[in-house]
Amino acid sequence: MKFALTMVRLESVFALLMVIAISIYNYQSIDWLDYLLMIAVVDAIGYLPGRLWCIVRKTTTPPKIFYQAYNVTHSLIFALAVSAWYWHQVDQNLAFLGLFLHQLVDRGILGNFAKQIGDPYHVSTFNLAAGTGSR
Repeated sequence: MKFALTMVRLESVFALLMVIAISIYNYQSIDWLDYLLMIAVVDAIGYLPGRLWCIVRKTTTPPKIFYQAYNVTHSLIFALAVSAWYWHQVDQNLAFLGLFLHQLVDRGILGNFAKQIGDPYHVSTFNLAAGTGSR
């Protein structure tokens, strides 16, 4: 399992470099405010509410709905759906790449993947899978 996760992380780092290169190449045509909002929306919906719940309640495991929100917003399906919506309904520029930048940093650099219900909410899922995080 650790090898497979490492390979996914390497692929994510490569894809991240591609997103960065495409963003730099097209820097004049990107709405950078929307780009930053796309980066932020993933955690604003999918991570921060659950993390704040844990902080306020002094626990490491929030209710199931927070895991579901995290997993939905951190999926490529979410990124593709929001990207298609943005392109067709908002503006035809590459600001939606911010969604992919966020997810690829999470996967490739930070080692975050889908969260299993009951796992500590603040620990990298890569560390949990590798056995180095606390359960």
